[in-house]
Amino acid sequence: MRLENYDYSSRGNYFITICTHQRECFFGLPDSNHPIEKSLQTIVNNCWIGSLSENLASKAFIIMPNHLHLILEIKQSENFANPSDIGAIPVDVGAIHELPLHQPPLHQPEPIFQSSIKQGTSEWIKARRKMLVSKVIGKFKMQSSKQINNFLEDNFGERPFRWQRNYYDHIIRNQKSLKKIIQYIDSNPSRWTDDILNPINSYEFGLKSFKRDLG
Repeated sequence: MRLENYDYSSRGNYFITICTHQRECFFGLPDSNHPIEKSLQTIVNNCWIGSLSENLASKAFIIMPNHLHLILEIKQSENFANPSDIGAIPVDVGAIHELPLHQPPLHQPEPIFQSSIKQGTSEWIKARRKMLVSKVIGKFKMQSSKQINNFLEDNFGERPFRWQRNYYDHIIRNQKSLKKIIQYIDSNPSRWTDDILNPINSYEFGLKSFKRDLG
């Protein structure tokens, strides 16, 4: 189940995870001293800061070898473009992957995506991509991918970097949950060996790292 009718332009905190394509390791752990990893971490961090605005805050942000964890806060609800206006979409963010949430955030009414467009159609999907969370993540992925590949091309003559097409989100319901997720994000590097996103723990992906090409 996904929150197909939730308004992702609504005020609140959103826990987001973004993975690299096929979980390939580009960034290293936060304390990495590898010059390439440090440069790529700087690019990602600067692009994330550049994706924010007065109405958007980053409650937590960490760069792992092949994924990012972050908490995006929308300070005030925003009305996204009329769903019937499905003209140019600024960023194609790919499929929207929302983790299950069976109840609305505590003490808040459940924001509903109102649309006369039939659910599941391409027009409906395009309208949802205009919601604020999707636009922010889409802008970040587009700009960071371009800058990462520019850096890799300048240094190694190739442009191998891609983000995973989907991203994962969870709507944070209350302060207790917010605190717990911040602690989870902060402690992520210490649990990397056993992390489910670590490709060494996955038969599907295996361990791949861009450093393999550096000699």
